[in-house]
Amino acid sequence: MPSSRAYAPVLAKHGISIEKFMQFVGDLNVVVSSSPRIQIIDLAGGIVGLIPIAHAYIISSGISTVAKLGDVAVMKIRGSISMRKANSDLINPRGLNRAEASLSTSMSESAHLRPTERVLASVQRYVEPLTFNVPPQ
Repeated sequence: MPSSRAYAPVLAKHGISIEKFMQFVGDLNVVVSSSPRIQIIDLAGGIVGLIPIAHAYIISSGISTVAKLGDVAVMKIRGSISMRKANSDLINPRGLNRAEASLSTSMSESAHLRPTERVLASVQRYVEPLTFNVPPQ
């Protein structure tokens, strides 16, 4: 699933320009996109299912299932590699990896909140406003 092209202006205080961050988001969107080769295999599986032979549908389903599972695996691996690189090159050197959100707030502070509001309140100090006014891809 592609990441939104948005930027938190607070990143500029940490030496991450809008251009640098948009490059990261663009690169991440590329590595987590579906592989064209696997899409072709999935399409071929769909075509096999149109053949009027008794077992064609079963074969078609098998090919499509394997293609979809392979696609998910490839996207997960490429995404993990990309995130590790971003963490080592962009995030960790600036000390931005040290935020540790506690998912609990004191009962007196949150007694009137619903569970979802309680979680949001506990991470609020780790959330920054975003701008979608970013350079084009």
